Amino acid sequence: MTMDRQRGNRRQRPPTLPQGSARERVALLRARRRQRWRWLVLIGGIVCVLLLAFSGVGWVWRTLSSMRQNELRPPARTATLTSAMFQQPFTVLLLGVDQRTDGAEGVRSDTLILAYI
Repeated sequence: MTMDRQRGNRRQRPPTLPQGSARERVALLRARRRQRWRWLVLIGGIVCVLLLAFSGVGWVWRTLSSMRQNELRPPARTATLTSAMFQQPFTVLLLGVDQRTDGAEGVRSDTLILAYI
């Protein structure tokens, strides 16, 4: 029994290195490290591709949803809409124009009436 089993520690040990020369052990450790990095790069690449795909789909969705057009024809005007418009008070400025035979002075307004209806 090893010391870890006697203490009740159940953690797994990494596989032991083969008994061989130091060069073989170093080569094996480097191969394991490369394999670990390959997995990390692969997983990171997949995550980046998924993020780009989801953001692209969201951009297309938002763009297409903003392109939806409402009804191009104006709504039909009804009598109720026109009568409702005149229920609110409004102000009108009426101008009377003075037309003279001599065009040198231009056109003037001789009457101004402000009507609140």
